[in-house]
Amino acid sequence: GAVQSVIDITYPIDLKPGTQDNIVANVLNNVLGGSGFQARLMQNLREDKAYTYGAYSEISSDEFVGYFSAGASVRNEVTDSSIVQFLFEMDRLVNEPIADSTLQTIKNIMTGSFARSLERPQTIANFAYNIEKYGLPKDYYETYLQKLNAVTAADVQAMAKRIIKPNNAYITVVGNKEIIGTLKMFAASGKVDVYNPDGTVFSEMRPAPAGVTTASVLENYIKAIGGKEKLAAVKSFDQKGKFMMQGMGLDMSTKMKDNSKMVMSVKMGEMEVMKQVYDGKTGYQSQMGQKVDMTEDELKESKQQIDLMIELHYADYGMTAELKGVDVLDGQDVYVIEIKEPNGDVSTDYYNVTSGLKVKSVGTSTADGQTIVTETTYADYKEFGGIKIPGKIMQTAGGQSFEMLTESYDINVKLDDSLFK
Repeated sequence: GAVQSVIDITYPIDLKPGTQDNIVANVLNNVLGGSGFQARLMQNLREDKAYTYGAYSEISSDEFVGYFSAGASVRNEVTDSSIVQFLFEMDRLVNEPIADSTLQTIKNIMTGSFARSLERPQTIANFAYNIEKYGLPKDYYETYLQKLNAVTAADVQAMAKRIIKPNNAYITVVGNKEIIGTLKMFAASGKVDVYNPDGTVFSEMRPAPAGVTTASVLENYIKAIGGKEKLAAVKSFDQKGKFMMQGMGLDMSTKMKDNSKMVMSVKMGEMEVMKQVYDGKTGYQSQMGQKVDMTEDELKESKQQIDLMIELHYADYGMTAELKGVDVLDGQDVYVIEIKEPNGDVSTDYYNVTSGLKVKSVGTSTADGQTIVTETTYADYKEFGGIKIPGKIMQTAGGQSFEMLTESYDINVKLDDSLFK
């Protein structure tokens, strides 16, 4: 479903830090795709072709193995055309000397950048560190501008011939599989290697075996986590654990009563940093004491969270479920079921064929005109009172990741109504 492709063209190079070659390579990179709108990749792919908002390159030195990298995020339909332009600009540097005016512009930019960097104390400390680590001449940075100004157009082209290798690059594209056919021309073998997001080799989804239906997969899941009878007997629960985010562990608790009320709280010590309350009709969320009433969609979501057998009640919420087939996830066969909400949101759930347990869910929603993808992984199922729940839930959404760890899950405990106000 991706509407853009993320392109990366890369390969290792032999380029040592603190050498004149490194300075020449930096000039070369600023011509090709360094920062600024004067760079050729930016001028070509953004200003001329309008394929992307930004196209860049990087040449990195290292005492062992350096690397070249160039890339951009482009529209699906111009993925192959964009790669053609990347390779064209790389070839151009190898085969054509740059103009003296271009070289002088790049030198001026690099001189200004170097001068501004000296205003930061950490720059001076980093210079001292590099001199010590790489055994550079003591005056390496004192004479940097002299060495920079000594670079010629012939030096830049010679460096390009040495380290710009358009025909020996690894070309990686992250995006919709529908573009695969357009990429074959760039592979020497004529074959595009395709991988899943987890790095395993991609295989086409297979049809489900005869007799396996959407209903049978969902019913098998309910059976795997305890069965209808035991789940129906749960009238309340008190779940405690940890909320892990950015290396910080916070105390988390979730309480449910009468299959209609729920409160979730996250605390740092005695301080409550986040709370979500639903009393069956209304609800609110608060962060650091700032309370905001739930929207209609959030109220519906809260009601669904309370339903321990929602997989059997999708129709009650106006939702539809469809078995798409059998896929492979982390080396295991999984049934793939697509869920559609009345508001148009779509999620895909993955159920392990052997255990019947739900192992992953990927949801797509739209808010303020932006598409948000939420990926949730369920692992380490634990049994409490005959019911299995994930001991670890890992979620990634909007560029943030966190984990929820369950430590205890007490069933049919007495809970005061005041907790849900």
